[in-house]
Amino acid sequence: MTIQRLGLPGMARVPPARLVRAVETVRNAVATAHAKMAPAPIALLEMISAQWFSQAIYAAADLGIADASPAVR
Repeated sequence: MTIQRLGLPGMARVPPARLVRAVETVRNAVATAHAKMAPAPIALLEMISAQWFSQAIYAAADLGIADASPAVR
């Protein structure tokens, strides 16, 4: 039974797989072009900030911040 048939409020519809693949292909091409054109110091800063972001997500999940927040429910 699909989500549309159930009529669940607040549930987003899933886009078609072909559309998702096409968008992902374009996104990957843009990301690759960006990585090739970025100067080395900028690329290094992006990698460092990505690591910080990953650590912040891990810490928030480990501490259970999302579970404790009443706004999420």
